[in-house]
Amino acid sequence: MGTGAARVLTRALVVKGFESILATTGVKALTPVSGTVQAVCQVQDEPLRFRMDGTDPTDATGQEAFAGDVITIDGPDDIAVFKFIRHADSSPNGKLVCHYYG
Repeated sequence: MGTGAARVLTRALVVKGFESILATTGVKALTPVSGTVQAVCQVQDEPLRFRMDGTDPTDATGQEAFAGDVITIDGPDDIAVFKFIRHADSSPNGKLVCHYYG
């Protein structure tokens, strides 16, 4: 490495909030705190389905996520359109728990 080595400065994200949302037969969205730029969510107890294209998922359509799966959503625009619902094979309801970072 020469005498002009580049130095990259990064800003670490900090936790801005937490949320636990029950995955029911109705479509749900995230409610992050102001300034959130990343959501890291874990599916707990039962599977769910989600979409990030602005369209509501159904219990039979959308990407599947199973208990223990972690979903990372980057950027406020994608966080704003993330929606989920209980999977058709779920009984009882599961939940999605999220930490919000900014």
